[in-house]
Amino acid sequence: MTRKIKEKQAVSHPAGKAAPKRRGRPPRDPNAPRLATAPAPKQGAPKSNALETLEIASFTIKEFRARNHISDGAWSNLCKAGLAPRMMRPTGVAHGMVRISREAERDWQRDCEKRTVPEEAKTADREKRAEIKARKAGGAS
Repeated sequence: MTRKIKEKQAVSHPAGKAAPKRRGRPPRDPNAPRLATAPAPKQGAPKSNALETLEIASFTIKEFRARNHISDGAWSNLCKAGLAPRMMRPTGVAHGMVRISREAERDWQRDCEKRTVPEEAKTADREKRAEIKARKAGGAS
């Protein structure tokens, strides 16, 4: 140690007490060799998740909602309107356990597609409303 450091320690720690032990990670030695970094990941097809490759026969409501990006409120509205998918309550499992089969999910998705109004019908409806509004505005003046 240099003389300045010894003097500084003597001043900051009177009565010959040793400096308190340093806590945490010791300082890195600048002369120490650096460890090799991890190799860059190889480019190519991404590895699939094990759950994606696993064929699941049925889903819980929570799993179904996650798969179809449905919020709590939207699920509640679907159930109230009677538009939720078919659900089954298997016997011999925990009380209140509800499952939705893959077939029920597919059927529900097809029904949703059928209920979707084509864009042409929406445009025709808008034109009809605009025409009625124009007649009312013309007759009122």
